[in-house]
Amino acid sequence: PPLFKAESIDIKRIEELLSVIEEFARKCLQEKIYLYLARPVPRCMFDDKKWQELRHLMLIKSKCLVGYRGNFASRIVVNPDLSVFGCFNNQKKADNILRFNDLEKLNEFYTNDFKKHISHCILGLAHNCKYFNRGECYGACFAYKKNK
Repeated sequence: PPLFKAESIDIKRIEELLSVIEEFARKCLQEKIYLYLARPVPRCMFDDKKWQELRHLMLIKSKCLVGYRGNFASRIVVNPDLSVFGCFNNQKKADNILRFNDLEKLNEFYTNDFKKHISHCILGLAHNCKYFNRGECYGACFAYKKNK
């Protein structure tokens, strides 16, 4: 089933997926295999105790690094044909990296697109979520909402 429903993600589906990942992480840790979860997960779904437990099991993060300190081009992916994606999860495509004079112009290209997605709480709880700060969702990967 899809993770997305309207403007937010399906919490039950994420919980199901994370329980499978958590079980897998426990088995890996027993074998001294350490995991890194590449995509951020919605921090707001867990209490502090559960979050710390997940962080012990695997390297896990909650906020997407795209846009950190105003840099929305920090995670770009340049393809062999020189087309560019905002990150490996984001499908907003720039035709050719050479059309940008510098990284600042590339940053401008992605800024507006990303900003409209971080200005909404990923779980649709903006007014009640302690991880929605200064008008930005610190909940997870922007692509959870963008790539529906």
